[in-house]
Amino acid sequence: MPKISVIVPVFNTEPEYIQTALESLYNQTLSDLEIIVVNDGSSNPDTIAYLKQLENNKHVTVLNQKNMGQSVARNSALDIATGDYIGFLDSDDWLDNDFYETLYKQCETNDSDVACGVLRIVEKFNTHSIDKHPTCVINDLSSALSYITNGSVCSKLFKHKLFQNIRFPSGLYYEDNITLLELLFGAKSVSFNNTVFYHYRSNPNSTVHDNKRHEKRVRDSIEILSKINQLSKSRNSNERNAINRTFLNILFMQSEYLTNKKYREDLERMFGKRYIESFLPVPSKKTFLGRIINKIKRFVFRIQNGRVKIFKITVYKIKG
Repeated sequence: MPKISVIVPVFNTEPEYIQTALESLYNQTLSDLEIIVVNDGSSNPDTIAYLKQLENNKHVTVLNQKNMGQSVARNSALDIATGDYIGFLDSDDWLDNDFYETLYKQCETNDSDVACGVLRIVEKFNTHSIDKHPTCVINDLSSALSYITNGSVCSKLFKHKLFQNIRFPSGLYYEDNITLLELLFGAKSVSFNNTVFYHYRSNPNSTVHDNKRHEKRVRDSIEILSKINQLSKSRNSNERNAINRTFLNILFMQSEYLTNKKYREDLERMFGKRYIESFLPVPSKKTFLGRIINKIKRFVFRIQNGRVKIFKITVYKIKG
């Protein structure tokens, strides 16, 4: 039985990207891996040809299915995975060579059911890390959630047993978030490591950046947050607050909140207006709104420091 099963869904990914992803698995310092590549109904001839060749690779199992989305592709692989642990790698990303060995050892040493590495965003001219957590072990859900700053399952390692009754919801964007929360519910402890990186390739041509799908992304973010909110109601107040805070930090769309009435009303109905507004950034002093706010603050300060008469006269003149 392999120590780790790694699931790699593919849909029309360029062969050079798939190769980079798989080579980062072939080069892992922990070699006892089961690699399951799922062809999710690719139509790109280059992708199809590459995956056809991959079927002859003894180190890889290739599953072919009609296009049903990443969630179904992952679920298909979960149904046949035999590893003690489960990892996920998107087909245009890659891992540090010691990624799985480090997280595996941390799980085994600390009896953790989940281990988290660092998600690093790789753009054309810039690279930055999403996660800022220390290397540590956490034994309660609220504290673990305080270190969760991305909802991706890809930068993490999970004990296989956690998936016994859990699968990814199909047809939704941001599906990782609800699945991650369900998996954390079943974890005795969560390990964090800040020395190994999952490299996420920011692709402006991917569906994440496709404006045609923008409305669906907005709807799906609300649906996922609704599911998360419902799940949180079964927990104590500390955990409920930690759950909502964590996933709103990840999924909250500020521009939609400010411009989309339905989005704003849906969020406020779920969480309350005051709570949602706490996720809006404090205006900078350099912005027009910031300057107005600071003028008001200075005016109030003057009132509080004995200039009440001026204030009363001003009010009287306005009223008159």
